[in-house]
Amino acid sequence: MKLPINSRPVIKLCYIKFGNVCDELEHCLTALPITGGHYHYVYSTHKILGDTSQIKYLSLNNENKCVKTKGRVAKTLKTVNAFGSAGKVIKIIHGVLLLLLELLVHRPDHILMVRTYGLMPCYLLSKLLGAEFTVSIHNDLNLGKKWLLPIEQLVLKKADSLICHGPYLSNQAKRIRSGKENIIEYNASSSDMVQESSCKNNKKLPVSSEKRLITYIGRMETEKGILDLFEAYKSTVKVMNSPVELCFAGAGSQTEFLNRQIGLANLSDTVHVLGELSRQDVAALLKISWVAVTPTQKSFPEGRCMAAMEALSLGIPLIAPKLGPFKYLIKQGVNGLFFAPNSIKDLAKQLGAIQSPDIRHLLANGAKAESLHFSQNLLSYGEAVKRSLGLFKI
Repeated sequence: MKLPINSRPVIKLCYIKFGNVCDELEHCLTALPITGGHYHYVYSTHKILGDTSQIKYLSLNNENKCVKTKGRVAKTLKTVNAFGSAGKVIKIIHGVLLLLLELLVHRPDHILMVRTYGLMPCYLLSKLLGAEFTVSIHNDLNLGKKWLLPIEQLVLKKADSLICHGPYLSNQAKRIRSGKENIIEYNASSSDMVQESSCKNNKKLPVSSEKRLITYIGRMETEKGILDLFEAYKSTVKVMNSPVELCFAGAGSQTEFLNRQIGLANLSDTVHVLGELSRQDVAALLKISWVAVTPTQKSFPEGRCMAAMEALSLGIPLIAPKLGPFKYLIKQGVNGLFFAPNSIKDLAKQLGAIQSPDIRHLLANGAKAESLHFSQNLLSYGEAVKRSLGLFKI
């Protein structure tokens, strides 16, 4: 018989994820609640499991660090500095061995892990330790290293449960497992963006609502389509009679290259690269945007795209490729527009189309009507983790 989670013995959970878990746990200890962004995952599990669990957070990083608080330990594990193809393999093997050693020392009852190279080794060790194993899925299950996909899918079939961000990933998981048993879908709420958008802006943004602002928010990487968006804007802005500007917000490896391209095109006055913004500044930026664009390329394993959800939650129309999770978010001609994936020409066409005040007004009204769907109190990540623990006898 399964006992209610609050009447069970203390659970020992090991949560292996990307990012800097030490930094993320430290943010959990502040007085302010964290309702969104990449800090949400650690914060949500930390808060919702409370005294019913001891949690060790692990991530591979460029330094060894440990943060401890009552019932919680966060550790970043430094992998070797190695270069070239052989060096990359050595780095991966070293990282996996570090994770396995931590699991052996901690001996958790339950392992929660994102998709990574160490998925199969950690799963096999979970069986030796008698620990339940849950995979946390945030990216497209059909995209990734071709040699790794069959191994990942085998683990997904065998894992005790899967936690999936949104209906697109949930449906993929159901096909892999031939059913919906022990698949938990969560849809991180965007309600905090609505609240933040009504706050006084803490940062003077170098843009205003007087311009028809095309906004991108996300990682500054080629596969996220930022260069495609810039090229589409370049080809469109020449024929636009309206005061159209383009704004990028986020951090990543292509920031400097994009800035150079903007300078070479003499568009520094109309294209802004703001860097990483706070949640409040993201909300303020979206609020004054004419349209939000998520130009993700086909090669990037998009899973849910929080930036798209956040824009729609504020009633801002969205332009996105007709692929993956965007087909679950956009209703063509109602709250946004699709463009053909990887097509700069078609993206430019949609950027031109939405400059029509009538079309923009129509899509904005549709986005506002649909916004409740993206800002209501949906199952949080922490609640999904708690539910995964509730699936098993302890």
